[in-house]
Amino acid sequence: MYIIGQLFNHLFTAIYFFFRKLLKGFLRKTTGLCELQRICYADYSNAYRSKAIENSLRLSKSPVLQKIDSELTSIALADQLAHRWEIVEKAVEATLVTKCINTNIHTDFILPYRICLVQIYGYRQLIARLDKLRAITFDPNDESHQKLLKTLWEKLCPDRKLDGLISKQWTEIGFQGSDPSTDFRGMGLSNRIAIVTGGGSGIGRAVCKLLAKENASIIVADRNVKGAQETIASMTEGQHVAAEVDVAKLDSVKSMFELVNKTYGSEEVATLLVNSAGITKDGWVIDMKPEDFDQVLDVSLKGTFYTTQLACKTMIDKKKSDGGSIVNFSSVSAKIGNMGQANYAAAKAGVEGLTRTVAREMGKYNIRCNAVIPGFIETPMVETVPEHIMQGMLFLTPLGRKGQPEEVANVIKFLLSKESSYITGAMLQVSGGLFL
Repeated sequence: MYIIGQLFNHLFTAIYFFFRKLLKGFLRKTTGLCELQRICYADYSNAYRSKAIENSLRLSKSPVLQKIDSELTSIALADQLAHRWEIVEKAVEATLVTKCINTNIHTDFILPYRICLVQIYGYRQLIARLDKLRAITFDPNDESHQKLLKTLWEKLCPDRKLDGLISKQWTEIGFQGSDPSTDFRGMGLSNRIAIVTGGGSGIGRAVCKLLAKENASIIVADRNVKGAQETIASMTEGQHVAAEVDVAKLDSVKSMFELVNKTYGSEEVATLLVNSAGITKDGWVIDMKPEDFDQVLDVSLKGTFYTTQLACKTMIDKKKSDGGSIVNFSSVSAKIGNMGQANYAAAKAGVEGLTRTVAREMGKYNIRCNAVIPGFIETPMVETVPEHIMQGMLFLTPLGRKGQPEEVANVIKFLLSKESSYITGAMLQVSGGLFL
């Protein structure tokens, strides 16, 4: 199978380059322009144009263009800033000759092409510098380390503050994407502030631990502040804060958002929100006390509304153009109308409706809102389910077992990250196949 896979891979590559060559030849004849010219004349942003030029050089069969690509890498790795312009000018001249570009006719090609080559060199130089940093243990008390980190950050992210939110370890600084000015984020969720309600136990705790590994700074919110503190004690180092919060009370939720500014700075805002706080007060409909119905809706539905509303308001007020992501919690109980859980099923069904509405209304602000639908997960809440009922649920679950909090947390991390940037208003079921 491996050999067959390799043959298909080589065949696909050959077909790709064959048709690419045909298309390039066709466009050259019809437009009178080579691929590099078409890229330079296109209405692209500087970063996108540079990336397109870089791809064209890398895929070129021309030895001259391959040499240009190789020399840009060589001087970047050697950090030879003095030779940059010399190499770039030679590359421009070689390209004009190789591609038979008449500068008397195409007078506006050289400048954007030169800029692209300089940017490609700059990108590769930054990557090379970051690679060197991975081998050095960052010492926060070393002024030279602090200065170098600050210099790199300002070059890569001129519009974003460092403010201590980046990882403490140089080894976790990374580079993602084609544009350093927007895509340098450290690894994972560095420089992002997250609020996780219900973070003192269960899935909420698993989410906090996972986001901490991704270098986010986290407000761990829970009515049980001791549980929130225990969560922080189990997390990797970072700027994390435990907060005693009752999401059913608006004033308590407001205090939680004020804590973000007190902790991280007046201009900072939480752009990640996970609403995992929830309670159960089970009982048959005919026996359920009105206060039990209200309490479950106050925490699971109204609490989700309070936190979501304030999160959206602060992101919009602070003009967070890079947007944010909100993940709410529904339940399979909302999907099937679980017996004995009229209050919980109603609350979680309401969360699904709220999630879809928020996704529609906040899309224009680049704020995404999704929900997970956990099945029976190993949490304190599920531990209260009678054994005979649990066995029946596991019999109906195709995977035949309860889920782990980390399995839900991984899905939530995905929904919070840039990897899910085109997903909003989705209900993602994490139930082992229960009640599909």
